[in-house]
Amino acid sequence: MNAREVALGAILLALVCPSFVQADPIGFSYDFLTPNSVTGDQGNLGVVAFSTTAGGQATAGATLTAASLTAVTSANSSNPDTFSGEGYTLSLQLTDSSSGKSGTLTFNGQLFGSLTASAANITTSFSPTSKQILLGDDLYTVSVGPLVPPTVSNPTVVGTLYATVAAQSEGQIIVSVPEPSPEPTSLMLAALGVTGFAVARKMSRRT
Repeated sequence: MNAREVALGAILLALVCPSFVQADPIGFSYDFLTPNSVTGDQGNLGVVAFSTTAGGQATAGATLTAASLTAVTSANSSNPDTFSGEGYTLSLQLTDSSSGKSGTLTFNGQLFGSLTASAANITTSFSPTSKQILLGDDLYTVSVGPLVPPTVSNPTVVGTLYATVAAQSEGQIIVSVPEPSPEPTSLMLAALGVTGFAVARKMSRRT
């Protein structure tokens, strides 16, 4: 069997045993803008404040710490501070590593619950919870939440707010599911085909 026949056999095996290429992870840099403090309903004595983490770099699929929420009040349990949907905005600046393109997504949040000097029972909601932005050839989807309360009860700590950043390339086709593996009979037929081709070539040369 010469080099040409070996090459043909390799091509046939590649056709019955296809492989797929996985795209490189999509990288980005990010920075959260700190929301303004929220005082809640009229007559409240305290406030819920936000502190955002320093910006950084990550890859698609990362869960980021968006902000930590803290609270301070002198209200007692008989007359707690209340929050009935007072709003705030959380903005995320993204920069796509491959293209250098940047953009900002802004989410509108609301606070609900009660607050005293001894307990913080605050929740948050967003509408919508997810937004998209196209930067270069990469489409980013950012989802905000959940707000996770502290593991140990603390009257001054409301919780930590997280955000997830997903991304997919719009500039290339990414195969995420491999094709089914061929049955043993298919492999056998391919091998027999290569062998038969080689035998036929030798016989033709003899004649």
